Amino acid sequence: MTDDTNNKKLSLLLIFTLLCGLFLRLWNLGFALPYFTHPDELHYLPRAIHMADTLDFNPHYFHNPPFLTYIYALAMFVYSLVWKFFGLFIHLPEFMDQWRREPGSFYTIARAISAFFGVGACYIMYLIGRKLFNRDVGTISSIVLCFCFLHVRDSHYAVNDITSLFFTMIAFYYIADMWKEGRGGRYALAGIMSGIAIATKYNTGIILFSFIAFFFLQKPFLWHWRGIFTYFVFLCSAFFVFCPWIVLDGGAFWRGFAEQAMMTRNPWEEFTESSYIKIIKALLWGVGWVPVAMSVAGFAILIKEKRLLLLISSFPVIYYLFMGMSDLFFARFTMPIIPFISLLCGVLIWSISKRFGVEKRGFIILLLTVAAIFQSLIFTIAHNRLIGVKDSRIVAGEWMNQHVSTGSRIVIDRFSVDISKVDYINGKTGDFEYIVKDTGMNKKSLSLYIEDKFEYFVTSDYIRVFCKRNPNIYKRENDYYKDLERSATLIYSSKKCKKSQLFFIDDIYSPFRNIFNQERPGPCIKVYKLKTAISDQLSAVS
Repeated sequence: MTDDTNNKKLSLLLIFTLLCGLFLRLWNLGFALPYFTHPDELHYLPRAIHMADTLDFNPHYFHNPPFLTYIYALAMFVYSLVWKFFGLFIHLPEFMDQWRREPGSFYTIARAISAFFGVGACYIMYLIGRKLFNRDVGTISSIVLCFCFLHVRDSHYAVNDITSLFFTMIAFYYIADMWKEGRGGRYALAGIMSGIAIATKYNTGIILFSFIAFFFLQKPFLWHWRGIFTYFVFLCSAFFVFCPWIVLDGGAFWRGFAEQAMMTRNPWEEFTESSYIKIIKALLWGVGWVPVAMSVAGFAILIKEKRLLLLISSFPVIYYLFMGMSDLFFARFTMPIIPFISLLCGVLIWSISKRFGVEKRGFIILLLTVAAIFQSLIFTIAHNRLIGVKDSRIVAGEWMNQHVSTGSRIVIDRFSVDISKVDYINGKTGDFEYIVKDTGMNKKSLSLYIEDKFEYFVTSDYIRVFCKRNPNIYKRENDYYKDLERSATLIYSSKKCKKSQLFFIDDIYSPFRNIFNQERPGPCIKVYKLKTAISDQLSAVS
């Protein structure tokens, strides 16, 4: 087989892989809309809509940097122009009225942007593998990332994890290009992309360690010192351009940044195992046992090329050590590690294939690549099929709309019903009054709610079972649930509630651990009514 023929086949395989990856990321993209199972989706698009409407580009929110919000604002501005153009020929409501009445289509666009950034990251993965090794390694690495369960799952959300990864990978690609080709002009590009990545998500700033590793692993000469100056100047400039309010509204920026940093020291769970262990467990589930094991073997293979290995491993190792110190953990925090697992998988598979003759080499690569993606592909298909079923939180909300009278006073667990309509300021959803306490894990005693004349109580086993698993932290919450069982009558249960094994923090978005043992996504929702209220109601009827 000639090199041209082989390259053509690899190109076709890459195109096919990217199309498959796009399909998996767009499959059931509008799940749960117009409700939201991922609370963080409320942080970006609503602010982008406000920017597009008012031209006030201060996000007034700095727990996360604003660049994704600006991307959405640009997309919404273009969408509004298209909307107005078609409004010349057919009757359409005002753009902002449509947003207030039916936000689902807007969120679908925002999620689609994440999906395309996800596929873009898979292509950048190919470029990195090709640059540091060859086209075979690049293609294999791209396939592993393209079918990665956690990467596909999180490409369904209008949040910053996938977008920030895309820009981080481009920054690493330019660093790899400088390493391989010695192109001094790439310092500026690497700095710009690093700045954009940090302006999308703060913890991607660890890409600095990849640049530092590159800098010190090269033989020193004068251009390198000019280069490091160039890199940091362009990094800081790009960060300021895409996050200008670090200066223009510096007080708010530093308050938001500090509050976000403090959240990492505020665990939701009792300390049972370190975040270092949780990261490994999330990777084994979200990427797969086989690719994680392959990446370890790929790491061992590169030990002979110490300088290259240090360049590749600098980011994931420092990131792992840094994020492991956090007391708060989500599986999505592992996302920046996944491309490097994919790259090392590609190195291993390619290295093994070289031990065989040319005739068998393609089959060996195919066999090992399928083994690497098999777990993730099965999990991805199961997840995407499951989110196409109506979420239990939506079912429960529909039941309440039909059976709970207007003006009723309700105490509601967060992550339970109609969370898209939550207004954290005045505490109203639809026609119901209710209380949402922080994450739903900061409740008063039941007697105090009764004194305030609340009569309905909605619980979610995402909260209830979680509090039960952490009795030392949530004693008051557990007392609340016990009192509720004694003082109220169960009038609704969304589905058969089994002994939960939920991986709480991640399953609130869409199924992560629980993808094979439930018929519909979401928690068990229970609605209680005070027995005294039922008695009063019966007396009134009689």
